[in-house]
Amino acid sequence: MVGLAESLDYLGSEAAVQSLRRDAYWPKWDSPWWHMMLLHEMGETRRIPAAAIEALVGELEKTPSTEFLDGSGYHCHCALGCIYQLLAAYGVDVNGRLSWIRQWFLRYQMADGLQL
Repeated sequence: MVGLAESLDYLGSEAAVQSLRRDAYWPKWDSPWWHMMLLHEMGETRRIPAAAIEALVGELEKTPSTEFLDGSGYHCHCALGCIYQLLAAYGVDVNGRLSWIRQWFLRYQMADGLQL
């Protein structure tokens, strides 16, 4: 598959790492996280280059949790849920490395939502 190979090549590139360092989210439809999610949905999570995963985690580690917890800094609630699932499936200890995410989920959880 040409598209699969292109996404894997892109995610293994310095351009992808630099994009994540500029902004872990934008540009939404062509950001590395979007490529990673597509691969994840295709069952190819383990093929995502470790450098891309670490760049994403690193950027989220640097983001002040208050920016997310007050809802002002993150652009899409569903993106964080998707990224959590992706990172967990990859084997990242999300609760250990990005503990603020759990707080964010609990704060914005709907009354009928699942408990974490």
